[in-house]
Amino acid sequence: MRFKFSLKVTLIAVLAATLMLRASLWQWRRYKEKVKLVAKIEKSLSFKPVPLADIAEDSLTSMEFRRVTVRGTFDYSSEVIVRNRQHEGVGGVYLITPLKLSSSEDAILVNRGFLPFELSTLEKRKQFQPKGEISLVGIIRQTQTPKWWLSPSDPIPTPSNKVTSWLRVNIGLMQKQIPYRVLPVYLEVIAPDTSPIDLQKEIIFTEGGREAMFDLSSRAQIGVKGSFREKDLPIPAHATLLPPGRHYGYVFEWAFMALLTLCGGIVAQLKRATKKDT
Repeated sequence: MRFKFSLKVTLIAVLAATLMLRASLWQWRRYKEKVKLVAKIEKSLSFKPVPLADIAEDSLTSMEFRRVTVRGTFDYSSEVIVRNRQHEGVGGVYLITPLKLSSSEDAILVNRGFLPFELSTLEKRKQFQPKGEISLVGIIRQTQTPKWWLSPSDPIPTPSNKVTSWLRVNIGLMQKQIPYRVLPVYLEVIAPDTSPIDLQKEIIFTEGGREAMFDLSSRAQIGVKGSFREKDLPIPAHATLLPPGRHYGYVFEWAFMALLTLCGGIVAQLKRATKKDT
């Protein structure tokens, strides 16, 4: 075997390996960012719930994952759904309902939880709509927007086109079809007795993660009943995050692929010696 240099093969291998190494470096940065985020989540959830009315509005966006108590009245006429969600392998939706606050003239969007598809129609949702003033405990979450320029986007509401089914909780867009002001964050309902440790496990979900965020998982089935009971619906649900360990593993996967690519480039330039060469 002898080495026969090829500029084309070398450039292709080096370019591909460089892109893979950049992907490895990006995953390393994501890993470190996620470690910091997990620490923030753990610290935020460790605090006892405080009244939402006691928090200054300009501080809300920096207090994601804090537990708060709130009192108000739900406006079901402005309720929407976030589609393509799942719970225990059953396909469904999240209910997003404005809560008119008793402490002010503002409102806040609330993720009331998960409903299976077969119960998500306007008529069937009425059985899950408590009347009058209520109190609840929730965690603060920031508005959701597309992470990538190729990510699908929600349509922009207009006076003649109210959007009732969404991909994500985009507060800025939802505000366009709500006739009163909503706060710049939303709440995810939690059971009052849920421990911070259990909450953290539900948010940093090692099994669901990204497929539960935008695309209905292939494991989720429509029309199949889970272990939940209708009286427990809607079930508290959360926008989940990939754990740091997932990014850490990708660091080595991309680096190993870069090494294989360079080795493949070298092997591709090896030629079997012939009698003419000798």
